[in-house]
Amino acid sequence: MIFPKKPFTKSKIDRILRKELQQDLSFRSGKIIGSMCSDPPAFCSRIFRRYIGKNLGDPGLCPGTAKIEQQAVEMLGSLLGNPHAAGVFTTGGTEANILALLTAKKLSPSNRREVILSDCAHFSFIKAAEMMDLKLIFIPHKEDFSIDVEAAAAAITENTLALIGIAGTTGTGAVDDIPALGALAEKHGVYLHTDAAFGGFVLPFLEKAGFPSKPFDFSIPGVSSVTIDPHKMGRGVTPGGCILYRSAEIAERAAFPVSYLSGGKTKHLTLVGTRSGAAVLADWAQIVRLGESGYVKIVKKSMLLAHSLAERLNQIDGIRCVKEPELNVVAFCSTKTDNEILSKRLRAKGWALSFFGEYLRIVVMPHVTEKAVRCFLRDLRKITETENA
Repeated sequence: MIFPKKPFTKSKIDRILRKELQQDLSFRSGKIIGSMCSDPPAFCSRIFRRYIGKNLGDPGLCPGTAKIEQQAVEMLGSLLGNPHAAGVFTTGGTEANILALLTAKKLSPSNRREVILSDCAHFSFIKAAEMMDLKLIFIPHKEDFSIDVEAAAAAITENTLALIGIAGTTGTGAVDDIPALGALAEKHGVYLHTDAAFGGFVLPFLEKAGFPSKPFDFSIPGVSSVTIDPHKMGRGVTPGGCILYRSAEIAERAAFPVSYLSGGKTKHLTLVGTRSGAAVLADWAQIVRLGESGYVKIVKKSMLLAHSLAERLNQIDGIRCVKEPELNVVAFCSTKTDNEILSKRLRAKGWALSFFGEYLRIVVMPHVTEKAVRCFLRDLRKITETENA
């Protein structure tokens, strides 16, 4: 398609978009069961549309929006064990994780280049390493898919820049032993970042929802920063991530000075310049609209369905879950069929789930219903029965 010489009519634009977007999958279909995101509630979407032009890249133009962002950061800090945390909303967990390593690099001696993390860590750390010429030291996961802390301790050297703990791995929802990593960070004087992009809006509510939880946040002394994504279980709009630092002093070291903006000299804590104020306002609105009780209700519903799904998967001949769900993430594999083939056959039936090589993954987001689970299990049984015949 070439750049148009004359403007399209509104009706033509609508026709093109309706036709092309028919290819896109819809959360309402119930068949998107591998995504960690979802459609935001209508209220949240209305806030986003109403303030679509707000640009927090130039906070001098929208001081009220900047104030709301600060309130949102304070609320998330209090949720994560530190009402005095400093931070900023980002485009998502990838940007937040990159910022964490950039901050660690700025705070550490220049010769340090090694980052110790689980082999289950998110790919954003690979991006960060390539951007900053860092060396990633991948530690094998244990049977429960959490990092082997003893192996991590053995890998620490004078070149260690940072430790990464994961509170909800992308593949299985496993939560690392963050207190043990915190003790290592304090002992060796290295930066510890917790990637709670997914688990950050689940773990704080688990106990009140009736499920066991694990510590992962600023309540652990060694944790320097935390990633948390409102656009995942926070039920906010996309894009919507956040990085929180233990103190304003740490955040200050991560800042980039900018002199030409409308409010005069200011500092950016993000990689991007232009930044959606609408997303921040919508996420703030969603947080205060739900509150703790609302999130507990959402987490409880998702966790109950996740455990029910795991139990029913284990009842299918040739299928087993690779671990008991810690969060609303269910990972399973076939014991009789190649898992890649199984993934392709499920996708051929319209199921959008994730394939991780040795296993497949379902994320029981709020849009995933009992009806959708029953339909999925029916199709899975048909496939396995055919394969095992």
